[in-house]
Amino acid sequence: MNQYLVAIHYIQLLQAELNILNHDARLLFDLKIDPNLAKRELADLKVLLSKLSDKNLYIEGTIWYQPSLFAIIDQKLGVIDDWLKELDDFFEFSYGTTVYSVLKENENRSYDLLLGLYNRLEYVISDIKNCR
Repeated sequence: MNQYLVAIHYIQLLQAELNILNHDARLLFDLKIDPNLAKRELADLKVLLSKLSDKNLYIEGTIWYQPSLFAIIDQKLGVIDDWLKELDDFFEFSYGTTVYSVLKENENRSYDLLLGLYNRLEYVISDIKNCR
C-alpha cells in the first residue's frame, strides 16, 4: 500500500523538476534544443501530470483504510485503474518528446535527478501493477 504514496511523492518531485525547467528553459540551452519547443513540451508534460492531482488526493485520502476496504472502494470507483492509465499515457508521451530524448542523450550531465525520478516512478508503478 505504501507504493502508492511513494509514487505520489515521485510524481510531486517530478512536477517540481519540470516546473523549474519550464520556468527557466535556459537550463536546457547547453543541450542545443530549441527553447520554444522545450517550453511547449514541458508545458504539455506539466498538464499531463496535473491531471493526476484529483486521483492523487483520492489515493492519499483512502490509503489509510484497511487494505481490503481500500480495494473495495477502488473497485467501486475505479480510480486506481484510471490513475495507472494516465501515468502510462504520461510515460508514453514523455518518452516521445525531444526534451526527454535530449536529456537521455546527456545523462551524464546534471539532468540525472530528473531522469532518476522518471526511472524510480516507472519502477514503482510497475511494482504496483504487478501487485494488483
